[in-house]
Amino acid sequence: VVVWGTGNVGRPAIRAVLSHRDLELAGVIVANKAKVGRDAGEIAGVDATGVIATDDWRSVLDAGADAVIYTATADVRPVEALADLQACLERGIN
Repeated sequence: VVVWGTGNVGRPAIRAVLSHRDLELAGVIVANKAKVGRDAGEIAGVDATGVIATDDWRSVLDAGADAVIYTATADVRPVEALADLQACLERGIN
């Protein structure tokens, strides 16, 4: 599972994926340049995970995740958010 966005919803989403025995955190996509290169656990306020946040969403999606939890801001960027979701669907990612 990839978590796309690490704000008020994304951070708890990371923790939820990490705590679920049937899920594996495969990637974290961020928009904030200050978060690029940080461990997902650090961003979410838990132990290190070894999953490093990136703003290169194409490489994360192209790596072949099964699902994306999309928590990026969409209310002020609806066209961009729709394009993000289409990119997931075009790759067969739920």
